[in-house]
Amino acid sequence: MMAPVVNYWWPGFPADLAAEVYNKQEVGDQWALRVSHYAPGILHWWMDQSWLPTSTVVAGTTPLPNKRDAEIRAKLKADGTFQQKMELATQQGIHESYYRDMMVMFGKWEFDPMSLPKPPCPVHIWQGDEDGLVPVVLQRHIASRLSWVNYHELPATGHFLSPVPGLGDTVLQTLFGNAKQ
Repeated sequence: MMAPVVNYWWPGFPADLAAEVYNKQEVGDQWALRVSHYAPGILHWWMDQSWLPTSTVVAGTTPLPNKRDAEIRAKLKADGTFQQKMELATQQGIHESYYRDMMVMFGKWEFDPMSLPKPPCPVHIWQGDEDGLVPVVLQRHIASRLSWVNYHELPATGHFLSPVPGLGDTVLQTLFGNAKQ
């Protein structure tokens, strides 16, 4: 998994740690996630109101602490790729894509992911230590709680992992080993 989402309301997180990280987000993101969790039925309405604080992630304006992430987003916006990707991702409408994803990711879960038993296959998480979208401190907590997770933290790296030089090869070698020809 590449910088997988975490839900601030998972019971396996220490409440003070989850609250600390949650409170570091932009106010609009806090509200969008809060509505996703506590009142998912009004999320579409909430996000459509210009006078209410909404998600910087959906708007593509989230502050990105990693320089490479900020440069990548600026380039994607400048050449129109960002808009094209957004249109492609929302072909069924923004409610059926972004908002429904938010309701699933940040809604109420019927289980605690940190109570899952060891699966029959290896699990790997790659996470940038300067990720501005998925809090690295929460990924570290997950990795510390689930001994069967193989956690790979990438230094000086943000959320956009695909352009990291050599990472694709590293992931494939990790998952499949060195194939000799």
